[in-house]
Amino acid sequence: QDKDEDVLPESTTLEATLESLERICGSRQRQIANLRDQYRKLEEINREHEEKAEATAAKERALRAEPSRAPAEHAELLERYREQVKDLAVELERKGGEAKRYSDLAREQKRYIIQSDRLSTSGFVRVGMRHP
Repeated sequence: QDKDEDVLPESTTLEATLESLERICGSRQRQIANLRDQYRKLEEINREHEEKAEATAAKERALRAEPSRAPAEHAELLERYREQVKDLAVELERKGGEAKRYSDLAREQKRYIIQSDRLSTSGFVRVGMRHP
């Protein structure tokens, strides 16, 4: 037994197809824009890495040409690393403080919820006992 289905006019099916294609094209355009943004970001990251690699290669060439410069270069590098460690320690302390504040806030909220539940439950019991 074949079901009798209404045959839609060709214009209706063409309109539905067009709407579907327009939605698909819109999605593809957004996807293309996102991919372009990602590509630009990757190009920027790649350029930064290439610049760092070139700077490192230049330092190596300079040190090979003048090995007596190595101790001074080493001292500069150590100083930069010490500064990074200081900055990271400050950031760690700041983040630790934030974590403690959030932990305290979570505990306070939990206590508030428990207290609210107890008050609402006991309040309903008292109201129920007073009602005739």
